[in-house]
Amino acid sequence: ASLVEIDISVSRAQDTVSLAFIDDGCGMSEDMVKAVCDPFTTTRKTRKVGLGLPLLKMTAQATGGEMSIASKPGEGTTVRVTFGLSHIDRPPMGDVPGAFFRMMCENEAFDVESRPNKWGGGYCTEFPKFRQPFILANFNGTSGDVDVVTHEAGHALNAYLIADNRFALELGCGGMETAETHSMSMEFFAWPYLDGFFPQAGDAQRYRFQHALDALSFLPYGTMVDEFQHRIYAEPDLTPAGRNAVWLELETKYRPYIDQRGIPYLERGTRWQYQMHIYETPFYYIDYCLAQTAAFQFLLASQTDYADAFARYLHLSEQGGEKLWTDLLTVAGFRSPFEPGALAQLAAQVEPLIRRQNI
Repeated sequence: ASLVEIDISVSRAQDTVSLAFIDDGCGMSEDMVKAVCDPFTTTRKTRKVGLGLPLLKMTAQATGGEMSIASKPGEGTTVRVTFGLSHIDRPPMGDVPGAFFRMMCENEAFDVESRPNKWGGGYCTEFPKFRQPFILANFNGTSGDVDVVTHEAGHALNAYLIADNRFALELGCGGMETAETHSMSMEFFAWPYLDGFFPQAGDAQRYRFQHALDALSFLPYGTMVDEFQHRIYAEPDLTPAGRNAVWLELETKYRPYIDQRGIPYLERGTRWQYQMHIYETPFYYIDYCLAQTAAFQFLLASQTDYADAFARYLHLSEQGGEKLWTDLLTVAGFRSPFEPGALAQLAAQVEPLIRRQNI
């Protein structure tokens, strides 16, 4: 054959995975098409059995699916096979993260080295026409490099997974709380591989402690930023001093454990101006907090069964904007932070995990 085409499609509505193998080769006669699923029928000269198509058909039927073959001599052959998507006997779909990472490397889709006049910060974007995610960062040799590349990798993997989603053009990956769940959870899924980032003994463990502690302490800070925005938008006539007073009030409410005495910048209540989201993307910041609660639940689940937790993560990510964030959590088997007592339960589970990382 001079042309071989492989089509793969997933239909959650019909609960199927469909594959088609199409070639323009020599084709088969009608009698051969009928006989080809007999394991003792083969055109090979090296052995007397042909197990490929018989096993493929048997596997498809075991999941409630089927296989069909259409072929004509001189015109080529088309093999179509359908599997039950959610059936327990469906074989794994393959190494999706590995295929994604190889694609990113081969297409030079990481621009992470710092250089003069380069745009600052880090982000993930995509080129839909080419179905290509792209990650930009500015590495500086600190643990922040790990933070940004694992975070943005979560966004990039999601873009890869929903490239063929029929709702992706209109709904994208979902709301911002969903998008940040993809990225912040990926940070935690990188934990088993941190020795590759930190070759010096003990550094990977220290990073896990710092990472988890920062993530937990972020929740009150992020909530404080959100309430601050609500307050100043509700009172547009506040003076600069009035806004600073609101910030200091919220510092006492959300972070009473921080002593700001002796640091004029903090004592004046101007720390809020550091948070550019307040200016650039108002009311976005709380989505990080919501996503952090989901990421923690993925981390906790990964401590007992990493493969199962990651499979649930991939399933959540590949649904894009098809479901509300709270519905995605339900499907993943997690609690919504809006449920009474959910945050207290989460904190009680995360705190001992953090203490175990402290060496």
